[in-house]
Amino acid sequence: MGLMNDVSNLFLQIFDPFEEYASGNHLFDNKLLNQVVRLTPGLKQIGRFSNIASEMEYFIRSNR
Repeated sequence: MGLMNDVSNLFLQIFDPFEEYASGNHLFDNKLLNQVVRLTPGLKQIGRFSNIASEMEYFIRSNR
């Protein structure tokens, strides 16, 4: 069911391709690009690795 919601969100986002998130932690600010990444196998994991790297960097700096 989650996949169907993601696909429908992607098609709805096509009507406003330049809409961006106002706040929150997203891989990309552009909503359409975020939907494409969520639906493409493997791309979501690449984004998670970059988030892990930035969180580890923050954790190391805050504990010094």
